[in-house]
Amino acid sequence: MDIKSQKKSLLIQIFIELLIGVLFLIFPTSFQNFIIYVFGGIVCGIGIISLVYTIRMRLPLYSSFAFSILMIIFGVLMMIFNNFVSSLIPVFVSFFILIRGLTKITTNIINKSFNKYWLVNIVLGGLMIVFSIVLLVLDGQNIIGYLIGSAVLLNCLFDIFSLFSIWNLDKTIDKINKTVDRSDDIIDVTYQEHDEK
Repeated sequence: MDIKSQKKSLLIQIFIELLIGVLFLIFPTSFQNFIIYVFGGIVCGIGIISLVYTIRMRLPLYSSFAFSILMIIFGVLMMIFNNFVSSLIPVFVSFFILIRGLTKITTNIINKSFNKYWLVNIVLGGLMIVFSIVLLVLDGQNIIGYLIGSAVLLNCLFDIFSLFSIWNLDKTIDKINKTVDRSDDIIDVTYQEHDEK
């Protein structure tokens, strides 16, 4: 990929990341519901395409037929119950963080003689447990929306820095090309003296 197409794709990526990040920060719950709705539609669409393909090709694969039907049902259920599905996200995330925090604490207590940073890891594990409880007690869906939006915007910032470095690289390459072109224009003239007789 050349530098111009790289800059163009990075600009598109920055725009999409900025849009998604801002939407997550402004509408943390509604945008999560919308994404789940779209994801359900995609799963349903893939199931329909797979089902049509299985029927048209007259494939004797009952597992493929059943899998296509299950995908359609799963996609439709996600679209219908998208509020319920999005409300489950904080529960699963907090459960995962809670397990990670407990694992971090127990492994560092057991292995504290081998790890000189065991106390730091135990504190981090404790913070993870506290954060998982906060997600469950408070409005976890909003918190997750804000976290996702912040992470996307942070990634957008990194991509902006990458874009500036690509622009600087492009300018440097242009300067080098111009100096090479100038050196090609130089005519080498040799001077020779003739003796007068």
